Amino acid sequence: MKVRLTPKNTQKMLLRQRLIIVTAVSSITGLVIALVFLFNVGNVRGVFANTTTYYSRATGNWNSASTWSTASIGGTAASSVPKDGDIVIISGHTVSVKADAAARSITILQNRNQPTYLQVSDGKKLNVSGNVELKGTDQSQVMYLDIWGEKSSVSIGGDLLVNRTDGSSKGLFSVSVKNTSVLSIAGNFTTANARGADNFSFMISDFASVNVGKDIAMENSKGSGTTSFNVQDNAIVNVDGDIKFLAEKRNQVFLSFKNNAQLILGGGILKSDPSKAFGNFEMLNQSRLTLTGKKSQLINGLANNGDNFEISTLIINSEGGNISASGNVNISTSLTLTKGIVHVDDNSSITLGSSATSSSSSAASFIDGPVVKNGSTAFVFPIGDNGKYAPLSITAPNSTSSFKAIYYNNGNPRKTSRMQTPLQVVSANEYWQLERVSGTGNTQVRLHWLDALYSGITTTSDLSVAYFDASANTWKAVGSTINSLANNQGTVTSSTVGSFGTFTFGSSGGNPLPVSLIAWDAKAKTNYVQLSWATSSETNNDFFTIERSEDGKNFEKITTVKGAGNATEKLRYAYEDKDPLPGISYYRLKQTDFNGQYEYFAIKPVNIPCAQIENCGPNPFTSNINLNYTMLKEGPVTIQLVNANGAVVYEEKALASQGNNSFSINNQQQLPKGMYIMRIHAAGQPVNYKLIKS
Repeated sequence: MKVRLTPKNTQKMLLRQRLIIVTAVSSITGLVIALVFLFNVGNVRGVFANTTTYYSRATGNWNSASTWSTASIGGTAASSVPKDGDIVIISGHTVSVKADAAARSITILQNRNQPTYLQVSDGKKLNVSGNVELKGTDQSQVMYLDIWGEKSSVSIGGDLLVNRTDGSSKGLFSVSVKNTSVLSIAGNFTTANARGADNFSFMISDFASVNVGKDIAMENSKGSGTTSFNVQDNAIVNVDGDIKFLAEKRNQVFLSFKNNAQLILGGGILKSDPSKAFGNFEMLNQSRLTLTGKKSQLINGLANNGDNFEISTLIINSEGGNISASGNVNISTSLTLTKGIVHVDDNSSITLGSSATSSSSSAASFIDGPVVKNGSTAFVFPIGDNGKYAPLSITAPNSTSSFKAIYYNNGNPRKTSRMQTPLQVVSANEYWQLERVSGTGNTQVRLHWLDALYSGITTTSDLSVAYFDASANTWKAVGSTINSLANNQGTVTSSTVGSFGTFTFGSSGGNPLPVSLIAWDAKAKTNYVQLSWATSSETNNDFFTIERSEDGKNFEKITTVKGAGNATEKLRYAYEDKDPLPGISYYRLKQTDFNGQYEYFAIKPVNIPCAQIENCGPNPFTSNINLNYTMLKEGPVTIQLVNANGAVVYEEKALASQGNNSFSINNQQQLPKGMYIMRIHAAGQPVNYKLIKS
């Protein structure tokens, strides 16, 4: 049958044969450039079908076609080599990358008869846009990914997976990075030995580096072999995420750093069962762990019946600021605290060995929780609590011992106990707990104050170290060697003591050792500020003063509130500032004793908009809009209607009175339908209300 080609038929056929894609690019100096791409439909199929799967067929070089088959493992030779976008499967052969190469994904498959190797050397680069997987089956041969030539590199855009999912035979899975080579993984580095007796081995050494964009997860849930990750000889591992140990019993998973190796960790060190803490983590021979997370970090240390957890050098430099540790973290060489607070629960500890040191602790970085020091050398415990840094020192014990120190600033539960002359008062809001957990060594105890006003120290002439003798239920002065420093800081040191427990500042009467403030807050309401605070105890407290500031520097008194004098129970106070400043203002609380001594507490910022929209409508609107708003103070306002693109389509200036105000915008029917914002500018602050034009 013949078909006559009319203009209409010709047009239909052309439409079947051509796909027209028009892309408007941009307008530059008023000239609009349009790019029109015409693709044959048959060619479009080719665009999505250009991925080829290459199988290894013989040992050889990556860039040799005789190494590959596009049919099967060991199949007929291919006419080309894998390139970016292709899938690669290697099994039973050794493939060497001796020129830069690329692929979409690579699977290194365990073989029954021959070992399987992928080697990158001689400074060459292998780029993989997707995953690389070492995949185990029920075979006993080994599989290797070796990156060992000087400055060679492998870049993986997805995950590096090492999996054994079936079978029971014993083999060896190995990833090796050596000699200044680099392995970069954008995703996760995961090992999973669900079955079998395979040993998984990872070796990074000789100034090599491994960068992991997400997590390292080391799982050995049912297999009987071991998973070991060894980093040594100045090698560096940089992990942005977490390190996860997923082991079912002891001595299955090992992560070891030796000989100046480094781990730079953005996340935490997690274990599948923190109560058992299976998974050996060791950093030995001057190796360093640096915590630099941009988020809060969690460290699961050693637990009872768990595997070893030991760090040679721990450096805290966390952008996230807070680190939590559970279990016991043992440090053999040094602890450096630069940035970030380490929170340790009372049943765990950071333990420093006999030759370990601690340095650089400050208000920006300390241990909030127990710290243990072993040995016979002097030591400063870098401790604090609730954001307050308050170190405690001991002189060199006269025999090898272990001491455990904790600081508390949430009230002293024994502040009203009996006192032995000459003590008349002890601190009501802070104390240190120092225990000798092993040995018989005696030492001197030194308490540090970094803010004399906070600690209630106004004179050092009658200041002493107070020790609570629990057997006699009595506070005793045990020494008063003072070292006053600049900026209201200093120390007071005891004589040599052999009994340990609770220590704090004591005074024979010249120091107020102030009220224990447990809460202080300022909250913005619609047209006032609610101020509240509470104390757990008070000693000689005359009154409180509330002060306010526009800039956080220059304060004025707005009221005083009478204190309780002396109290041992919890007391609450409140005040409403019904004439607040518009915008952002600052409040601080001052406490004054009967003798005129005083202290300041934290500054609290509050933001009360000068204008508040009470109602705006109708919503949706068609033409007219009625606006009701309140003003904290009388003053000029600018009222705007803004479209979804941010353009102001209506604006009016007015003088608003204090309290309720109203305003109308009429005849807006010409506006296009869509979303709009009603905006009031008052005292430099915008207030928005969303509207819909129908």
